[in-house]
Amino acid sequence: TAPIADAMREVAVEAIRDRVENLIFFQHDSQANLRSNLQALDSTMGLELGKAGVSIPVAFAAHDHLRKREVMGRTLLLDSRSNFDFSVVELGAEGERKSDRFFDRPAQTSQLRESRAPKFPQLEKMARAIEKKVEAQRLRSSQVVGHTGGFTDIKVDLKTGRAELGTVLADSLKAWGQASRPQSSASLPIVAFYNSSSFRRDEPILPGKLVIGTLETFYPFPGDARLFLASGDEIDALFSALRAWRLNEDGMYTPQMSRGLSEARDKLGKFSLNFNDQPLDSNGKYLLVLDSWLSRNGYKIEVFMQFLKSHPVLAAKDMTAIFKSYAPQVMMNASPDLTCRNLFQPGP
Repeated sequence: TAPIADAMREVAVEAIRDRVENLIFFQHDSQANLRSNLQALDSTMGLELGKAGVSIPVAFAAHDHLRKREVMGRTLLLDSRSNFDFSVVELGAEGERKSDRFFDRPAQTSQLRESRAPKFPQLEKMARAIEKKVEAQRLRSSQVVGHTGGFTDIKVDLKTGRAELGTVLADSLKAWGQASRPQSSASLPIVAFYNSSSFRRDEPILPGKLVIGTLETFYPFPGDARLFLASGDEIDALFSALRAWRLNEDGMYTPQMSRGLSEARDKLGKFSLNFNDQPLDSNGKYLLVLDSWLSRNGYKIEVFMQFLKSHPVLAAKDMTAIFKSYAPQVMMNASPDLTCRNLFQPGP
């Protein structure tokens, strides 16, 4: 939060220098942190900004995934809730707020038409191009790849503890690892970690047809999951370090894990893992799949950094491609829709 607050003050100083009339902030952080940063900016530079005629009509937060509209003096704090929703704020000629509106599902092109300004030809051209891309994306995203009984879990559920859908996502990574492991490791047990904060979907998965567009909302970023060879002690150390670090950060987080893994905690508060209700074999060998975020740097936790530097990658694959290939069958098995025939045949 401190670096962001410092950056906001630097921008404010530049705005005064450059005679800017309106500042709009976009902060990928929590609503509470954005509120705190705006208050800090007002307390340190409010008078200067006022004398210079610089206003802050709107500031956007984007981390909590909870819809928010809060008026803070002359500033409107907004959070559109989801990666797939958006907000439109109309400002007058003097920078005053005239209206604001939330939009669900920007794929609805009628909403784009309502929100654009027809007086500007360049904006019209851009809007038409966006509509064309949105329609092409809608058609591709509507392709049916399977059927499911549905899942009620959304992003907030995965961030606050183990969730059935989180287990399904980790099991999908595990299924890819089983198909991709070297022949020499074919007999080794395999487990998977999925970073809970990586999940982006803010709506339940409804029973019935499962489409590509739904799978793409799980992890809408580029990045590869990776497969490693590790001992039981190493896997236990990774989990314990991640669990303790994130617990200190937000008090609730636990990684989503493949079926069979469960959390244990001793009287001193130290975390460890059980596999099929038994402690991991300290010196035993396992195959471990880490999702894209954890296999990139593991939040720069020292244990993760050392592990990633010292362990070669046995296989890697794009996360979205993995979910498209393996999640439909795993989801069908975990939450079957008995009224529908599964249409999907998984592949590597």
